[in-house]
Amino acid sequence: MEFINEILASVTLFLKTHTLWSYTILFAGAFFETIVGPGFFIYGELFFIPASILAGAEILNVWIVTLVLLGGGMIGDSTSFFLGSKYGIKIFKEGSRILNPQNHQKGKD
Repeated sequence: MEFINEILASVTLFLKTHTLWSYTILFAGAFFETIVGPGFFIYGELFFIPASILAGAEILNVWIVTLVLLGGGMIGDSTSFFLGSKYGIKIFKEGSRILNPQNHQKGKD
């Protein structure tokens, strides 16, 4: 049990001295969780739950955590919208079984 307490103390000390890295990682996690491709493989809970625990333990500032996660999510979502509006129609090709122009039109109607 003492070993676990030593690990927790060292992790807590690391996070308190490197809070900028913590916020950067949280922003990147929220950003990539909302991007179209990586969002299928990166789950937001991997970042949101530890962030809330660290904010609750007063290791990180709860208001900065909130702004970082919201900002990362909003910018990632806007990036996905931009990518879809610029390159989205190009993935629908004639002869494709699923991603064909007819199915695209059905989705619009």
